[in-house]
Amino acid sequence: MTTAAHSHESDPGSANGAGGLHSVARAPLALATDTFFAEHVSPPHHDEDPARLYAAQRGFERSRAAQTAARLVGRDATADELVRAHTPAFIEQVLATRGGSGWLDPDTYFSPASAEVALRSTGSALVLTETLLSGRHRQGIGLWRPPGHHSPADRALGFCLFNHVAVAARHARQLGAARVLIVDWDVHHGNGTQDIFESDPSVLFISIHQGRPQYPETGACDETGRGAGRGYTVNLPLSIGAGGAAYAAAFERVILPIAEQYKPDLTLVSAGYDAHERDALGGMCLRAEDYAWFTRRLLQTLGGPDAARVGFFLEGGYDRTALTESVAATIDAIVAPGTQASATATPSRGPISARHAAELAIIEETQRAFWTL
Repeated sequence: MTTAAHSHESDPGSANGAGGLHSVARAPLALATDTFFAEHVSPPHHDEDPARLYAAQRGFERSRAAQTAARLVGRDATADELVRAHTPAFIEQVLATRGGSGWLDPDTYFSPASAEVALRSTGSALVLTETLLSGRHRQGIGLWRPPGHHSPADRALGFCLFNHVAVAARHARQLGAARVLIVDWDVHHGNGTQDIFESDPSVLFISIHQGRPQYPETGACDETGRGAGRGYTVNLPLSIGAGGAAYAAAFERVILPIAEQYKPDLTLVSAGYDAHERDALGGMCLRAEDYAWFTRRLLQTLGGPDAARVGFFLEGGYDRTALTESVAATIDAIVAPGTQASATATPSRGPISARHAAELAIIEETQRAFWTL
Protein backbone atom coordinates (compact mmCIF):
# COMPACT_ATOMS: atom_id res chain seq x y z
CA MET A 1 0.00 0.00 0.00
CA THR A 2 1.46 3.35 -0.99
CA THR A 3 0.19 6.89 -0.83
CA ALA A 4 0.54 7.66 -4.52
CA ALA A 5 -3.21 8.06 -5.07
CA HIS A 6 -5.12 11.22 -4.23
CA SER A 7 -2.03 13.42 -4.26
CA HIS A 8 -4.22 16.53 -4.04
CA GLU A 9 -5.03 15.56 -0.47
CA SER A 10 -1.54 16.60 0.63
CA ASP A 11 -2.51 20.29 0.47
CA PRO A 12 -2.93 21.32 4.11
CA GLY A 13 -5.26 24.17 3.33
CA SER A 14 -5.51 27.46 5.17
CA ALA A 15 -3.93 27.72 8.60
CA ASN A 16 -5.96 30.72 9.69
CA GLY A 17 -7.89 30.07 12.89
CA ALA A 18 -6.62 26.53 13.36
CA GLY A 19 -6.70 25.84 9.66
CA GLY A 20 -10.23 27.09 9.33
CA LEU A 21 -12.24 25.70 12.25
CA HIS A 22 -15.61 25.90 10.57
CA SER A 23 -18.55 23.63 9.89
CA VAL A 24 -18.23 21.55 6.73
CA ALA A 25 -20.05 18.57 5.25
CA ARG A 26 -18.95 15.11 6.35
CA ALA A 27 -15.97 13.89 4.35
CA PRO A 28 -14.38 10.45 3.99
CA LEU A 29 -11.80 9.14 6.41
CA ALA A 30 -8.26 10.38 5.78
CA LEU A 31 -5.51 7.74 5.74
CA ALA A 32 -1.78 8.39 6.16
CA THR A 33 0.47 5.40 5.53
CA ASP A 34 3.30 4.29 3.26
CA THR A 35 5.23 1.11 2.54
CA PHE A 36 8.37 3.20 3.16
CA PHE A 37 7.74 2.79 6.89
CA ALA A 38 8.87 -0.84 6.53
CA GLU A 39 12.42 0.39 5.78
CA HIS A 40 12.96 0.75 9.55
CA VAL A 41 14.42 -2.77 9.57
CA SER A 42 14.37 -4.70 12.83
CA PRO A 43 16.98 -7.05 14.26
CA PRO A 44 15.96 -10.73 14.35
CA HIS A 45 13.10 -11.56 16.73
CA HIS A 46 12.46 -7.94 17.73
CA ASP A 47 8.79 -7.25 18.50
CA GLU A 48 8.71 -3.91 16.66
CA ASP A 49 9.23 -5.12 13.10
CA PRO A 50 7.95 -4.32 9.59
CA ALA A 51 5.30 -7.05 9.86
CA ARG A 52 3.43 -4.73 12.24
CA LEU A 53 2.98 -2.20 9.45
CA TYR A 54 1.63 -4.80 7.05
CA ALA A 55 -0.75 -6.14 9.72
CA ALA A 56 -2.12 -2.64 10.36
CA GLN A 57 -2.49 -1.97 6.65
CA ARG A 58 -4.38 -5.25 6.24
CA GLY A 59 -6.77 -3.96 8.87
CA PHE A 60 -7.41 -0.90 6.75
CA GLU A 61 -7.91 -2.99 3.60
CA ARG A 62 -10.49 -5.14 5.42
CA SER A 63 -12.39 -2.13 6.74
CA ARG A 64 -15.40 -0.38 5.27
CA ALA A 65 -13.19 2.58 4.34
CA ALA A 66 -10.86 0.65 2.04
CA GLN A 67 -12.46 2.01 -1.14
CA THR A 68 -13.46 5.46 0.05
CA ALA A 69 -10.68 6.81 2.28
CA ALA A 70 -8.65 9.77 1.06
CA ARG A 71 -5.01 8.70 1.04
CA LEU A 72 -2.73 11.50 2.12
CA VAL A 73 0.74 12.07 0.75
CA GLY A 74 3.28 12.30 3.53
CA ARG A 75 6.35 14.49 3.83
CA ASP A 76 9.38 14.71 6.07
CA ALA A 77 9.08 16.66 9.30
CA THR A 78 11.47 19.60 9.44
CA ALA A 79 13.90 20.40 12.23
CA ASP A 80 11.85 23.50 13.06
CA GLU A 81 8.76 21.30 13.53
CA LEU A 82 10.56 18.62 15.54
CA VAL A 83 12.15 21.12 17.92
CA ARG A 84 8.72 22.11 19.21
CA ALA A 85 8.73 18.81 21.13
CA HIS A 86 12.35 17.58 21.03
CA THR A 87 15.73 19.03 21.90
CA PRO A 88 18.11 19.95 19.08
CA ALA A 89 20.69 17.54 20.50
CA PHE A 90 18.27 14.61 20.34
CA ILE A 91 17.19 15.48 16.79
CA GLU A 92 20.85 15.52 15.74
CA GLN A 93 21.43 12.20 17.51
CA VAL A 94 18.69 10.53 15.48
CA LEU A 95 19.79 12.11 12.21
CA ALA A 96 23.38 11.00 12.84
CA THR A 97 22.25 7.36 12.66
CA ARG A 98 21.67 7.62 8.90
CA GLY A 99 23.35 4.76 7.10
CA GLY A 100 24.24 2.91 10.28
CA SER A 101 22.72 0.36 12.58
CA GLY A 102 22.74 -0.13 16.33
CA TRP A 103 20.85 0.75 19.49
CA LEU A 104 19.76 4.06 21.00
CA ASP A 105 18.62 2.36 24.19
CA PRO A 106 18.37 -1.32 25.20
CA ASP A 107 14.98 -1.65 23.42
CA THR A 108 15.30 0.87 20.60
CA TYR A 109 17.27 -0.03 17.49
CA PHE A 110 18.12 1.87 14.35
CA SER A 111 18.88 0.64 10.84
CA PRO A 112 20.32 2.56 7.85
CA ALA A 113 16.97 4.15 6.87
CA SER A 114 15.47 4.55 10.37
CA ALA A 115 16.08 8.29 10.64
CA GLU A 116 14.42 8.91 7.28
CA VAL A 117 11.48 6.68 8.22
CA ALA A 118 11.06 8.54 11.50
CA LEU A 119 11.12 11.89 9.70
CA ARG A 120 8.49 10.69 7.23
CA SER A 121 6.31 9.14 9.93
CA THR A 122 6.27 12.34 11.97
CA GLY A 123 5.77 14.41 8.83
CA SER A 124 2.81 12.22 7.88
CA ALA A 125 1.36 12.87 11.33
CA LEU A 126 1.67 16.60 10.61
CA VAL A 127 -0.06 16.25 7.23
CA LEU A 128 -2.90 14.37 8.91
CA THR A 129 -3.15 17.06 11.58
CA GLU A 130 -3.28 19.76 8.92
CA THR A 131 -6.06 18.10 6.97
CA LEU A 132 -8.15 17.61 10.14
CA LEU A 133 -7.78 21.24 11.13
CA SER A 134 -8.54 22.42 7.61
CA GLY A 135 -11.98 20.80 7.87
CA ARG A 136 -11.39 18.74 4.73
CA HIS A 137 -11.73 15.58 6.81
CA ARG A 138 -13.13 15.20 10.30
CA GLN A 139 -11.38 11.95 11.19
CA GLY A 140 -8.21 10.27 10.04
CA ILE A 141 -5.87 7.42 10.88
CA GLY A 142 -2.10 7.18 10.60
CA LEU A 143 -0.54 3.74 10.18
CA TRP A 144 3.20 4.17 10.57
CA ARG A 145 6.17 2.99 12.55
CA PRO A 146 8.21 3.19 14.68
CA PRO A 147 5.80 4.20 17.46
CA GLY A 148 6.49 7.43 19.32
CA HIS A 149 4.75 7.90 22.66
CA HIS A 150 7.60 6.68 24.89
CA SER A 151 10.13 9.25 23.65
CA PRO A 152 10.43 12.36 25.81
CA ALA A 153 12.03 15.55 24.55
CA ASP A 154 15.63 14.38 24.77
CA ARG A 155 15.99 10.67 24.00
CA ALA A 156 14.76 7.56 22.21
CA LEU A 157 12.96 5.08 24.43
CA GLY A 158 10.83 1.94 24.27
CA PHE A 159 11.02 1.26 20.49
CA CYS A 160 10.30 4.98 19.80
CA LEU A 161 12.33 7.62 17.98
CA PHE A 162 10.42 10.88 17.40
CA ASN A 163 7.20 11.37 19.36
CA HIS A 164 4.73 11.80 16.51
CA VAL A 165 1.71 12.70 18.62
CA ALA A 166 3.63 15.30 20.64
CA VAL A 167 5.04 17.01 17.55
CA ALA A 168 1.58 16.91 15.96
CA ALA A 169 -0.06 18.46 19.03
CA ARG A 170 2.44 21.30 19.04
CA HIS A 171 1.89 21.72 15.29
CA ALA A 172 -1.85 21.98 15.88
CA ARG A 173 -1.21 24.69 18.46
CA GLN A 174 0.92 26.58 15.92
CA LEU A 175 -1.97 26.35 13.45
CA GLY A 176 -4.34 27.96 15.95
CA ALA A 177 -5.93 25.12 17.91
CA ALA A 178 -6.43 26.50 21.42
CA ARG A 179 -6.96 23.13 23.12
CA VAL A 180 -5.60 19.76 22.04
CA LEU A 181 -6.63 16.50 23.71
CA ILE A 182 -4.40 13.42 23.55
CA VAL A 183 -6.02 10.11 24.56
CA ASP A 184 -3.53 7.26 24.89
CA TRP A 185 -5.03 3.75 25.13
CA ASP A 186 -1.81 1.80 24.49
CA VAL A 187 -1.21 -0.85 27.16
CA HIS A 188 1.98 1.01 28.11
CA HIS A 189 1.90 4.45 29.68
CA GLY A 190 2.75 7.26 27.25
CA ASN A 191 5.55 8.55 29.46
CA GLY A 192 7.26 10.56 26.73
CA THR A 193 4.09 12.41 25.83
CA GLN A 194 3.39 13.12 29.49
CA ASP A 195 6.92 14.40 30.00
CA ILE A 196 6.62 16.85 27.10
CA PHE A 197 3.23 18.28 28.12
CA GLU A 198 3.05 17.98 31.92
CA SER A 199 3.43 21.76 32.39
CA ASP A 200 1.28 22.76 29.39
CA PRO A 201 -2.45 23.45 30.03
CA SER A 202 -3.13 23.82 26.30
CA VAL A 203 -2.65 20.06 25.81
CA LEU A 204 -4.68 17.66 27.95
CA PHE A 205 -3.05 14.23 28.16
CA ILE A 206 -5.17 11.25 29.22
CA SER A 207 -3.59 7.80 29.43
CA ILE A 208 -5.32 4.53 30.31
CA HIS A 209 -2.75 1.79 30.66
CA GLN A 210 -1.54 -1.22 32.57
CA GLY A 211 0.06 0.02 35.78
CA ARG A 212 3.25 -1.01 37.52
CA PRO A 213 5.22 -3.21 37.09
CA GLN A 214 4.35 -2.94 33.40
CA TYR A 215 6.86 -0.95 31.32
CA PRO A 216 7.70 1.94 31.71
CA GLU A 217 6.54 1.87 35.36
CA THR A 218 5.22 5.43 35.19
CA GLY A 219 1.72 6.88 34.97
CA ALA A 220 0.49 6.58 38.54
CA CYS A 221 -2.87 8.24 39.13
CA ASP A 222 -1.29 10.95 41.29
CA GLU A 223 0.85 12.13 38.35
CA THR A 224 -1.41 15.04 37.42
CA GLY A 225 0.93 17.58 35.85
CA ARG A 226 3.16 20.38 37.07
CA GLY A 227 2.82 24.14 37.51
CA ALA A 228 0.34 25.62 35.06
CA GLY A 229 -0.26 22.10 33.77
CA ARG A 230 -1.65 20.75 37.05
CA GLY A 231 -4.82 18.85 36.26
CA TYR A 232 -4.04 18.48 32.56
CA THR A 233 -2.33 15.10 32.95
CA VAL A 234 -4.85 12.35 33.68
CA ASN A 235 -3.57 8.83 34.35
CA LEU A 236 -5.74 5.75 34.67
CA PRO A 237 -3.47 2.84 35.62
CA LEU A 238 -5.27 -0.49 35.84
CA SER A 239 -3.80 -3.73 37.09
CA ILE A 240 -3.29 -6.84 34.99
CA GLY A 241 -6.36 -8.55 33.56
CA ALA A 242 -8.58 -5.55 32.87
CA GLY A 243 -10.97 -6.14 30.01
CA GLY A 244 -13.87 -4.49 28.26
CA ALA A 245 -15.97 -3.95 31.39
CA ALA A 246 -13.20 -2.19 33.32
CA TYR A 247 -12.16 -0.06 30.36
CA ALA A 248 -15.77 0.89 29.61
CA ALA A 249 -16.25 2.00 33.21
CA ALA A 250 -13.05 4.04 33.01
CA PHE A 251 -14.23 5.74 29.84
CA GLU A 252 -17.73 6.48 31.14
CA ARG A 253 -16.71 7.64 34.61
CA VAL A 254 -13.45 9.50 33.91
CA ILE A 255 -12.18 9.81 30.34
CA LEU A 256 -15.33 10.93 28.55
CA PRO A 257 -16.58 13.40 31.20
CA ILE A 258 -13.18 15.10 31.25
CA ALA A 259 -12.96 15.19 27.45
CA GLU A 260 -16.44 16.75 27.30
CA GLN A 261 -15.52 19.43 29.84
CA TYR A 262 -12.24 20.25 28.08
CA LYS A 263 -13.93 20.85 24.70
CA PRO A 264 -10.85 20.26 22.52
CA ASP A 265 -10.40 21.80 19.09
CA LEU A 266 -8.55 18.65 18.05
CA THR A 267 -8.22 15.19 19.58
CA LEU A 268 -5.31 12.87 18.83
CA VAL A 269 -5.49 9.24 19.92
CA SER A 270 -2.30 7.32 20.63
CA ALA A 271 -3.93 4.15 19.38
CA GLY A 272 -1.88 1.26 20.63
CA TYR A 273 -3.49 -2.17 20.38
CA ASP A 274 -1.29 -4.12 22.78
CA ALA A 275 -3.97 -4.23 25.50
CA HIS A 276 -5.64 -6.86 23.31
CA GLU A 277 -5.98 -10.24 25.01
CA ARG A 278 -3.79 -11.89 22.35
CA ASP A 279 -0.84 -9.53 22.79
CA ALA A 280 2.10 -11.06 24.65
CA LEU A 281 3.64 -7.68 25.56
CA GLY A 282 0.64 -6.71 27.67
CA GLY A 283 -1.48 -8.36 30.31
CA MET A 284 -4.92 -6.95 29.50
CA CYS A 285 -7.99 -8.61 28.02
CA LEU A 286 -9.42 -6.29 25.37
CA ARG A 287 -10.87 -7.45 22.07
CA ALA A 288 -11.29 -5.71 18.73
CA GLU A 289 -14.90 -4.80 19.52
CA ASP A 290 -13.75 -2.93 22.63
CA TYR A 291 -11.59 -0.62 20.51
CA ALA A 292 -14.61 -0.03 18.27
CA TRP A 293 -16.64 0.95 21.32
CA PHE A 294 -13.92 3.35 22.57
CA THR A 295 -13.94 4.98 19.15
CA ARG A 296 -17.73 5.36 18.89
CA ARG A 297 -18.07 6.75 22.40
CA LEU A 298 -15.19 9.18 21.99
CA LEU A 299 -16.62 10.54 18.72
CA GLN A 300 -20.08 10.81 20.22
CA THR A 301 -18.79 12.65 23.29
CA LEU A 302 -16.87 15.13 21.13
CA GLY A 303 -19.92 16.11 19.12
CA GLY A 304 -20.54 13.14 16.86
CA PRO A 305 -18.73 11.97 13.72
CA ASP A 306 -19.90 14.99 11.74
CA ALA A 307 -18.23 17.39 14.17
CA ALA A 308 -15.43 15.68 16.09
CA ARG A 309 -11.94 16.29 14.74
CA VAL A 310 -10.05 13.15 15.74
CA GLY A 311 -6.84 11.60 14.46
CA PHE A 312 -5.85 8.06 15.40
CA PHE A 313 -2.08 7.48 15.50
CA LEU A 314 -0.77 3.91 15.57
CA GLU A 315 1.43 3.18 18.58
CA GLY A 316 1.93 -0.38 19.90
CA GLY A 317 0.29 -3.67 18.97
CA TYR A 318 2.49 -6.72 18.53
CA ASP A 319 0.16 -9.63 17.82
CA ARG A 320 -0.38 -9.43 14.08
CA THR A 321 -3.89 -10.92 14.01
CA ALA A 322 -5.05 -8.74 16.91
CA LEU A 323 -3.57 -5.66 15.25
CA THR A 324 -5.33 -6.32 11.94
CA GLU A 325 -8.68 -6.96 13.62
CA SER A 326 -8.41 -3.97 15.95
CA VAL A 327 -7.42 -1.48 13.26
CA ALA A 328 -10.34 -2.67 11.09
CA ALA A 329 -12.72 -2.37 14.05
CA THR A 330 -11.53 1.15 14.83
CA ILE A 331 -11.96 2.31 11.25
CA ASP A 332 -15.39 0.69 10.91
CA ALA A 333 -16.50 2.48 14.08
CA ILE A 334 -15.41 5.79 12.54
CA VAL A 335 -17.06 5.40 9.15
CA ALA A 336 -20.15 3.46 10.32
CA PRO A 337 -20.76 4.63 13.89
CA GLY A 338 -24.29 3.19 14.03
CA THR A 339 -27.20 4.50 16.05
CA GLN A 340 -26.91 6.41 19.29
CA ALA A 341 -28.07 3.31 21.16
CA SER A 342 -25.37 1.13 19.61
CA ALA A 343 -22.73 3.76 20.31
CA THR A 344 -23.55 3.93 24.00
CA ALA A 345 -24.11 0.21 24.64
CA THR A 346 -21.19 -1.01 26.72
CA PRO A 347 -19.24 -4.12 25.72
CA SER A 348 -20.99 -7.19 27.12
CA ARG A 349 -18.09 -8.69 29.01
CA GLY A 350 -19.47 -9.30 32.49
CA PRO A 351 -19.13 -7.16 35.61
CA ILE A 352 -16.04 -5.15 36.53
CA SER A 353 -13.89 -6.92 39.12
CA ALA A 354 -13.74 -5.62 42.68
CA ARG A 355 -10.01 -4.95 42.23
CA HIS A 356 -10.47 -2.81 39.14
CA ALA A 357 -13.49 -1.06 40.67
CA ALA A 358 -11.34 -0.07 43.66
CA GLU A 359 -8.61 1.25 41.35
CA LEU A 360 -11.15 3.33 39.44
CA ALA A 361 -12.53 4.77 42.66
CA ILE A 362 -9.06 6.04 43.58
CA ILE A 363 -8.61 7.50 40.10
CA GLU A 364 -11.97 9.28 40.31
CA GLU A 365 -11.17 10.74 43.70
CA THR A 366 -7.83 12.04 42.39
CA GLN A 367 -9.41 13.69 39.37
CA ARG A 368 -12.25 15.33 41.30
CA ALA A 369 -9.68 17.88 42.46
CA PHE A 370 -9.62 19.14 38.86
CA TRP A 371 -12.77 17.97 37.04
CA THR A 372 -16.45 17.39 37.71
CA LEU A 373 -17.03 13.65 37.84
